[in-house]
Amino acid sequence: MGRLPGKFLFCLILYGAGFITAVYFLAPSPVSAATQSRDSHGAGFRLQSAQTAAANTEADSERWIAKVRAGIDTSIHFAEEHALKVANLIRSEMARGKEQSSQAVLE
Repeated sequence: MGRLPGKFLFCLILYGAGFITAVYFLAPSPVSAATQSRDSHGAGFRLQSAQTAAANTEADSERWIAKVRAGIDTSIHFAEEHALKVANLIRSEMARGKEQSSQAVLE
């Protein structure tokens, strides 16, 4: 029964990492979003006011995309740091448990 919570926690972490990775790779980078918006709107025949409105919308969406991408990068960095801390904690607890079990066997 002791392994079930560990397996559940492992699966939960793995699922979360997969989900975050998918979001990270599906979110467009600010450079590619700017390039795509310029390519798709450069050849069209629009009125000046429509072009100005589209440019304003593109600028807003590019800022929003940059904020989302920065938030995802921050989340990944935070997760990496804490995953290392948790791994070290688990290793130290396992080593302590092995020491206690070997001492109990010797007694």
